[in-house]
Amino acid sequence: MAEHGCKSGTDGCTRLITQGANVQLPLDVNAYAELKGVRTKCCGAPEVQVVEQCCGCKLIVKQKLAVSIAIEYGTDVTAEDCKIDCSDPVSV
Repeated sequence: MAEHGCKSGTDGCTRLITQGANVQLPLDVNAYAELKGVRTKCCGAPEVQVVEQCCGCKLIVKQKLAVSIAIEYGTDVTAEDCKIDCSDPVSV
């Protein structure tokens, strides 16, 4: 005989329970840059200017350079403690 008005012969019950939740997850996003290397290449011949002075000479050297700079950059992300509010009513 079935107890409490339940049908006999059933394997179980299936119910869908829904709970509303407000979730907050603070994230810290920080940029970084790291110098990985620098290469310098001379382009063409230097230009030399001689300036005569009272007791000698002053040389001014001009040189065109190609400078290659390897930089790694990106972001680091860390999560702070999350917060959740489950005060919404449960619906069945």
